Amino acid sequence: MSQKNIIETGNSYGIKTDIPSYPPPAGSTSGPGGSTSTLKDAMHKAVREAERAAHAYAADCEIGEERTWAFEVFERIRLATRR
Repeated sequence: MSQKNIIETGNSYGIKTDIPSYPPPAGSTSGPGGSTSTLKDAMHKAVREAERAAHAYAADCEIGEERTWAFEVFERIRLATRR
């Protein structure tokens, strides 16, 4: 995957991720009719980063409804790619 296909994102927790842009540019081997393993790997990486950010946020919340809600969101993200 070329460097110009990467979107660099960050958040207030200092977590940086490299998420491939979608749809892939013309001539790419990813996407419809091509290899999807690159996109699948990128999705799993993004889910792991979201999981880390959600846990960091939930752990930072004070005890109460918001913390409970944040950990519920974290759990949904954690289980998103599990079978």
